[in-house]
Amino acid sequence: MRKVFLFLFICFVSSLASAADKVKVVGVSVPLTGTSSFVGESIKNSILLANEELSEKDKFKIIVEDDGFKPANTLSIIQKFINQDKVHFIIVMGTNQGMAVKDVIAKAGIPFLSLNVNRSVVHNMTQSFLFAPALEDLTAINIKVAKEKLYKKVAIVSTIQDSCLLQKKIFEESNEFEITNSIEINPDDLLVVKDIAVKIKASNPDAVFLSTFPPQGGILARRLRELGYKGDFFGGIQQYRREEIKNSNGALLGAWFVSGTEESAGPFLATYKNKYGVDPLELSTFALYAYDSLGLLSNAVKSGDVLNYFRTVKDFQGISGKLSADGKNGFAFPVAAQVLKGS
Repeated sequence: MRKVFLFLFICFVSSLASAADKVKVVGVSVPLTGTSSFVGESIKNSILLANEELSEKDKFKIIVEDDGFKPANTLSIIQKFINQDKVHFIIVMGTNQGMAVKDVIAKAGIPFLSLNVNRSVVHNMTQSFLFAPALEDLTAINIKVAKEKLYKKVAIVSTIQDSCLLQKKIFEESNEFEITNSIEINPDDLLVVKDIAVKIKASNPDAVFLSTFPPQGGILARRLRELGYKGDFFGGIQQYRREEIKNSNGALLGAWFVSGTEESAGPFLATYKNKYGVDPLELSTFALYAYDSLGLLSNAVKSGDVLNYFRTVKDFQGISGKLSADGKNGFAFPVAAQVLKGS
């Protein structure tokens, strides 16, 4: 009898261990402190919300760490994920952060979703995938719409960060416009914005292209309006944040930015605001991609071959729209030029 009991006990413990093994662990590295904490917070909350809405058998164990948007911190976190937490999947926000850890993640053979717009993080990698619209696609629309609006002279201001600088480079090398000012500023520098505004006002461009991190673009737009500048403001996905209207004291109302669409995001936006007390798009459009990243990952796990699913998926319906693998370690997302309006 004892042997039978022992056998049953061992089977029971084994079944528990087997069930535990089925729970996949996702390591998420985002800035929860520092100047980009608002983006990291929206990503963290969106991933946790997406996980809550999965069925019990499909839920992940989510481990979120704060990297302060510093690549050295991200590297330490990834090493912890790999060596201590034994994660099955990794999600990292940011271009510089992804560049700092991509080789370590590749060596560990862990599927990696990079929440950024720069393909350099996933170039020539086998298990790394870009999960946001690619910068080339976004900037191509910036150029197209700027031509349609008949801009001739454009000033461009960029934060000194890989993706912002690449966006500036793509725009300038299109040779479609006379660039009256080409200015680069450090990510944390807010005081220099007033001096920049004086230079731009003097050159009087038709429009100012903001390839900047908030709140730099909002502060610059406000100062330019105070100086009497009457031209347009436009920019990219990093600037498409409703909170920037407040930073600009209304100067960015009516400005246009190329970003992902939100037509399918209504229920998510309402649920997020009800749970966290804020519209996620006041924080960052990356909230949409963060939410969808977990849904895509859930489908990939159920497919039985995560990497093959990422490489071949077609018409995945997310809150950021319908997306498919693009054959370049990324996904084709719907994007469009959108006017920045108040919430």
